[in-house]
Amino acid sequence: MLWQRILSALVLIPIVAFLAWWHPLAYMGLILLIVCLMLYEFSGFARAADASIPVFLFIGVSLLVSIPDTVVLGLLLTVFLAPGRSLFRRSPEGCFRAAGAWVLGTLYIAWAFGYHLILLRQEPKGLHLITFLVLVIWMTDTLAYTVGTLFGKHPLMPSISPKKTIEGTTGGLIGGIFTGWAVWRIGLQDVFSWQHALLLSLLLSIVAQMSDLIESAIKRDIGVKDSGRLIPGHGGMLDRCDSLIFTAPTMYYYVQLVINRHGPGWF
Repeated sequence: MLWQRILSALVLIPIVAFLAWWHPLAYMGLILLIVCLMLYEFSGFARAADASIPVFLFIGVSLLVSIPDTVVLGLLLTVFLAPGRSLFRRSPEGCFRAAGAWVLGTLYIAWAFGYHLILLRQEPKGLHLITFLVLVIWMTDTLAYTVGTLFGKHPLMPSISPKKTIEGTTGGLIGGIFTGWAVWRIGLQDVFSWQHALLLSLLLSIVAQMSDLIESAIKRDIGVKDSGRLIPGHGGMLDRCDSLIFTAPTMYYYVQLVINRHGPGWF
């Protein structure tokens, strides 16, 4: 499993990096494709929870929420169509569950993940920020999994994710912080200070592991092991990208509210 995860990462990371650095539209297309796959997998979660939603309508409307120029339209349509489709079906059965699943999927994947990753690309030095984010998260996940597998003895939250350990979580935090400092040292010294690099790395590493646990809680509640089998060693696209769901907005708003407002130096 570990070697499958490493090989998958070695194949996927260069592809993602090439498209991100090649052209903004290529990057946006990549993010929207990933969002589509994640939304499709999430619709499977809804079916497992007995909250079936119209898959293609759900994906189409949710995609609008991922794009900055259409986000408001997408949110309005979501709020209307999620419960309103019961009128077209002429049946109230399952309205509350289906509407809740639709709105959660849209906010969870299209808005938190897709919308903020696209916004980050539009920031000055956006590519550098995305590189920092992805590498910190990737090393957090990799070190947490590796250290937990080799040395983990004390469960972190066994009722939610039995395989996650305190040792693995600690290894992930250390790996994320060290990676953030190394990336800053190599190419981000003109973007923000080393203090910001360390604080942001710590924050992203914590949020990434919380984001992973949230998806684990959702899957355990509905009795699903993996979101899919698309990526060897990882499961589905949602399993692979779950750590980015809340770290993308964390990174974006840290840049907006702290760095852009107070400058790249420390306070």
